[in-house]
Formats: sequence, C-alpha cells, structure tokens
Amino acid sequence: MFNEFEKEDDSWRPDPPKWTVIVKKSISYAFSALVIGIIAFLVIRMIMSKPPKDMKQLVWNDTLLNAYTVASNEGRELEIKQISSTDSFSEDSMFSVYTILYVPEIKQLQFTVRYNNRALNYLVQDYPEAQSVIDKNSDKDPLNDEEIYVFNLTYRKDGQLCALTDYTSYADSKAGYTYRRLVFENVDLTGIAEIYVNVCYAGRPNSPRHTMYVYHDKFAILDYIYDAPKQD
Repeated sequence: MFNEFEKEDDSWRPDPPKWTVIVKKSISYAFSALVIGIIAFLVIRMIMSKPPKDMKQLVWNDTLLNAYTVASNEGRELEIKQISSTDSFSEDSMFSVYTILYVPEIKQLQFTVRYNNRALNYLVQDYPEAQSVIDKNSDKDPLNDEEIYVFNLTYRKDGQLCALTDYTSYADSKAGYTYRRLVFENVDLTGIAEIYVNVCYAGRPNSPRHTMYVYHDKFAILDYIYDAPKQD
C-alpha cells in the first residue's frame, strides 16, 4: 500500500509474533555478552601474563652495589643501559626474554626469562624423569624449587665460540608462568654482534632446547633510569 506521498506505508502490516522479537533480542544480547566476555578474557590474560614487579626491576647484588658506591663517592652516576628487544621469543613462543639491563662499568648483564608452564608437558615427553622434579615444585614457593631448566649465554668473539654458564638466579611465578631473573657477570659486549641465551633441561645441561636473543648490535640501547638502592 502507498500513502498520499506515493511512498510505501507499512503501518498496515501486522506486528510480528512476540516470540520472534524475544528470540532476536536474546540472540543479540547473547552475542554482545560473548564479545564482551572474549575481550575481557584477553585483557585479563594480557595483564596476568606480565612479569611480576620484582622480575622487571634491577637486581642490586653485591657487585652492583659496590660499583654504585664507588661511583657515588666519586660524584658521578653509575651508567646502566637497557637493551631494547621486543622479539626475543623461542621458536615455539613458550619462552621469552624481558627487561634486559647492562652495566658497562662492571660488565654485568641482567634479564628475565619467562616460560609458559605448558612447556613442561613437552619436556616430559622427551624426558619422562623430569616429571618427578615438576611434581615436587610449587608455584607458591618457587624459591625452594629444584631447577628444571638451566641457562647459558653463547656468543662469538674474534671468531671463537664462547659460553658463559655461571649466573645468579631469582625466581617467581604467576598465572601459569614461571620467571627467572638471571644475572651474568663478565659479559663484555666489545666486538660482539649477538648474544643468545640457551635454555637447557637441567638433566641435559649441554643440550639447548630453546634459544633466544639477549643482545644484538642492531638493538636499541637506551639509558636506564633507576632509583638509588636502599642500603643498610
């Protein structure tokens, strides 16, 4: 039907059944709730997957404290650099590197390795004996855990392959992830193009399972702003 303006007039059509209106609204509301739920899950997951605060901070060990004290007594600020790396992931994306800091004066390198605890399932497939260690460990007290993984640095200098295996480790865990803040001493970046951190099963310390960058001469190196350490 058309009205006096020659436009179709729908006022004559009967109202649709109430059940169809209810169904359409229910579908619309359910879809909106699903979208909101997915977005909320992703946001919460992203927040929870960020490293704990202590895994992103500078570790003031004795070596670094001594260097800071010497610099302060000489009236200067101890230089600390942050190596910017946003692509330091293992091939399977289960392991990643965060907050890479370097102290040129004492040649100290600090960084955090994070891994998804699901990676342990693949480890057990290759080394079933690792399950007993995993079962003994506790997310509530990672400092007392027996280490499942050990780490080393490898790089080439003057054509020679070099490795550093001594480090200090600080532990934490959060929301299905395990964190290790690693401090390596005597890391001289002079003449080095790249440095890798190798992740090895503790039962096979010479067989890397995962490898990631911790330094590349093309990475940006920025000044790191830090607070003075608290000293007794």
